Amino acid sequence: MITGHDPLIPLMTNHPKDRHVMAAAVHVRVPVLLTFNLKDFRLPEPKTYPDLFQVKVMHPDAYLCKCFRQNPELVRLRLHEIATRRKTDFAEAVRYLGKALPRFSEEVIGSGA
Repeated sequence: MITGHDPLIPLMTNHPKDRHVMAAAVHVRVPVLLTFNLKDFRLPEPKTYPDLFQVKVMHPDAYLCKCFRQNPELVRLRLHEIATRRKTDFAEAVRYLGKALPRFSEEVIGSGA
């Protein structure tokens, strides 16, 4: 639970219903805010806002693709752990994730993992 971000809310320029989320991210200085809801985090002044607060907004699919390209072995290891927890095999776990993360799933499957 993040607290102390309320004074930042009025400074946020993304969609009003999600300003508290951006304010919390800025307050704790997250480098990347992951959301499936990119449209509410589009900013009217893209050059000044992200540079000022140093928060990049990314879709989880794009973020995981980036992680996979940077360290495929670690991502495969984590996917195997997910499969084990779900009591399924690796390929089925990746296909399941593909429902929400299609590019990531395709990239992992396409790599021959």
